[in-house]
Amino acid sequence: MLGILFVLTFLLFQVDSQSCGTQSSPYVMIIDGGSSGSRLHIFEYTTTRLLERRGSSRVDRPLTIFDGSNATAIAEHLMPLFDFAQDRIPVQFHSISPVYYVATAGMRLLTDESQERIYDSMYEGLLLETSFTFRLERSNLFTLSGSDEGYYGAVAANYLNHDDN
Repeated sequence: MLGILFVLTFLLFQVDSQSCGTQSSPYVMIIDGGSSGSRLHIFEYTTTRLLERRGSSRVDRPLTIFDGSNATAIAEHLMPLFDFAQDRIPVQFHSISPVYYVATAGMRLLTDESQERIYDSMYEGLLLETSFTFRLERSNLFTLSGSDEGYYGAVAANYLNHDDN
């Protein structure tokens, strides 16, 4: 439960539905890259509520094991998440629905150079994958700093405790 709220808190503070360019999608995908795997969360901006969760999926094995791997291997590993998303997001929104990959503590164990290699390979591999249909920007693939992770975690924990301070 805290993981979902962590992602939701990040979404509320960092991802603006109006920042999706000239054409905006009501859908956004955030992948929580953890030390045991990657979890995709699909959200929809609605008129009745700020956000609605539209589904989640997971692939086991952390992205850190792909350091030194080719772009195709990383894309193949993540494609089940996007296959899931294709079934949940209407096709007219695929090309304009943004993807964010936000890694946490496990990725911080790697050097900055290794992290950048992995993200570059992920970006390249997904863009080359013919069945990948979503909007991907290299700047949306990153590792959250420890202090930012703590901040979002604290906000999520306060939300769980119904503490507005």
